[in-house]
Amino acid sequence: MTPAVALASICAFIGAFWLLGIVRRAAAALAVTRGALAAMRDAALDEDAREKEVQRASLKLLGIFFSILARSLLALFASFLPIWVADTLGLASSETVLLFLARWDVILVVSLVLLAGYVLWNRLWASS
Repeated sequence: MTPAVALASICAFIGAFWLLGIVRRAAAALAVTRGALAAMRDAALDEDAREKEVQRASLKLLGIFFSILARSLLALFASFLPIWVADTLGLASSETVLLFLARWDVILVVSLVLLAGYVLWNRLWASS
């Protein structure tokens, strides 16, 4: 039962990560950074305009950071729900599931499967 609970936990994390839009927020952070870099290189702007743009970008990045942090904590919380439910119902001890998830072989296999899934998803998505 431990592997099933671990798989449910991983799926809950991935689902929450996607539903909470963490990747979209990270992409927004990159866009803000690119905009600030473009403003810093813009010869048409004077020093005051560049500084204002960089300050605006830094405040926006700070907001995005806290948004990503909060969303990541929610995704982490979502991943603990299946473990807690299984522990509460007596299906699998939370300690056993967490120890199983912390094993190097489990981490390696899960990482490879997720990477392969990501590559496959992108290739299918790009071909559509």
